[in-house]
This record gives sequence, C-alpha cells and structure tokens, in this order.
Amino acid sequence: MGIASKNIQHIKIEGACSKCQSENSLVVKIHQKYLQYKSLSIVPIGKRFEISFGNCYNNLTVEQLDNNTLTSYQNSIKNVKTPLWTFSWIFVLIILVFCCIAFVLYNKSRKVDLIKNPLIGDVYEIKEGKRQYTLYKVVSVNEGKVDVIINEYTADNVKAIDDLFDRPYLNDTISLPITSLLNLIDVGRLFEIHRNK
Repeated sequence: MGIASKNIQHIKIEGACSKCQSENSLVVKIHQKYLQYKSLSIVPIGKRFEISFGNCYNNLTVEQLDNNTLTSYQNSIKNVKTPLWTFSWIFVLIILVFCCIAFVLYNKSRKVDLIKNPLIGDVYEIKEGKRQYTLYKVVSVNEGKVDVIINEYTADNVKAIDDLFDRPYLNDTISLPITSLLNLIDVGRLFEIHRNK
C-alpha cells in the first residue's frame, strides 16, 4: 500500500522563459497521484502539476509565472479530468459486492425451492447451537411436513460437517413442518441442502 504518481497529460501553453527567453515552449506535465496496492490503483488522491520549458528544461513554480502565462496555465489545467483507471479497485469492489449479493439471493431462493419441494434422501446441514452442527436426512414426505432422522454425531465447525456424511443416523424420526424449515433458513440455522440428482 502506498502512493504512486503517473504522468497523464502534457499541455503546451503560451509563455516566455525567464532563463532562455524562448517563447511558447512552456510545458505543463500533469501527474495523477493515487493510492495503490500491489501496483493496482485504489483511489485517486490528487494531481501534481510540473511546469517547465521545453528548450532549457527550466522548472518553474506557479508563483514564478507572469499574469498572462498564469491565466493560460489556469485555463489549461481546469479541463483536466481524473482518468477512470484510477478508480479500478472501486469498480472491482462494486462488482464483487454485486456478485456476492446476487449469489446470496440465488442461494437462498434455491434453498427455499428445495424445502418447498422436498424429496426423500435430502440432507440438511443444521446449526443446532453454538459451534454445534449436524445433518438431518429426509426419510418421508407428507403434506406440509417432512420426517427426518438426525445424524448421531455433531461437528464443532462448518468444515468438519463433511465428515458426518459417512456417519450413521439415529433410528428415531422427527416430524418437521415445512414452515419451520423455512424459518431455519431465515435465521441462518439451515445453511445448506444436499440433494442426489
């Protein structure tokens, strides 16, 4: 993370050099300053203007310009726009946020559809408590409810829940209304549904 600068434009304006007295060789180099991370622009933070004469390379400050040259200089630089590439990370971030929101909405819609149309063999990943995850397997489907069996084991994190797929289930069935399962999705306790196709 740091500040970088890139030359984005050269503008020639009228003016005489105080050192070599050459006319109309005044060049303004415009540098865009931006915050960067690993050579990618994050956000622009300003511009730097370098005034020099093309013949003798005498560098000047704004205070050293006479009134006519100063007016030409000010008129020239006010039309300089910040390049779009300096906003590249902001564009990437907006796209990522949009994609994440779209994925979350799609995933929730997919889970709701699977719950509303359950099939025998569906497996639900359920969060039962703090750091306690298990699997519910659908064994029968009735009007407005499903009967599930619960895995005998629990996992202490989401990644470890994959180990439960090879573990046995309890013999007792529990009847769950579809509305309860939909509520589990809303509160974030039913976070994945597996269906054999």
